[in-house]
Amino acid sequence: MANKCVKGKNFFGFIQRIYTIFANSTKRWGILKYNVKSWSLKSLCQTCWESRAESVKAIKQQLVDVREALLQVGENDNDVAIASEATSLAEKELSDFEFLDYRETGFSKAIVEAKENAIEMDKDLKSYCHRLESALKFEERSDIDAEEFYTELKLFEALETNEFSNPIDVLKFLKELDYFPSACIAYRILLTIHVTVASVVRSFSKLKFLKSYLRSTMTQERLSGLAMKSIENELLESIDYEDLINQFAIKNGRRASRIVG
Repeated sequence: MANKCVKGKNFFGFIQRIYTIFANSTKRWGILKYNVKSWSLKSLCQTCWESRAESVKAIKQQLVDVREALLQVGENDNDVAIASEATSLAEKELSDFEFLDYRETGFSKAIVEAKENAIEMDKDLKSYCHRLESALKFEERSDIDAEEFYTELKLFEALETNEFSNPIDVLKFLKELDYFPSACIAYRILLTIHVTVASVVRSFSKLKFLKSYLRSTMTQERLSGLAMKSIENELLESIDYEDLINQFAIKNGRRASRIVG
């Protein structure tokens, strides 16, 4: 998608140029590590969009440090071409990039633009409802009815409701009302669509740690269980094991009493 947008293409090319300058020389990488302490620069990956987010974050969160590292390369590197490019990136291109003022104006501007887009889309709302009906159709049957969905959306718009912060709140509200069936289905689908491939990438990265030669005879069920525990480690650590053990003991105690009785 980024390759179809000139601005996006230039942006990620700019990020890759910064990484390449430091990665192609151990001396320059040492300058980077001396100045940048937290997130390390990342190379772009054509198939993993998560890597692009990480590469942008490393520069955005440590902009001053990355700029200082580039200036030091420009002053000290023996390769004239590399030194010139590093200085240009630090003094001109890095200073002019749009994400620098996003914290001050970007978010509010994005909200305004989103509302304007929503107003414009209302003119074609019915056509979008029919397109969604077609997308969800299987063997001449669809999960939603386009006309009903359109009516529900217009009715929901007319309700005097508080502003919602995310789609989950909208779905909860719709389920409480219990007369927006097509809208509920649409929001449930929206909330279960994978926006990125991060979960898949994470599964493969965990797999190489779990499926070692020492565990070559591990069954699929055990491997899946260990992978789930490793991926959801933060959730696992928040579980109260004493309470879990007590619940298990109570349920098994009841089952045992029924069997004995």
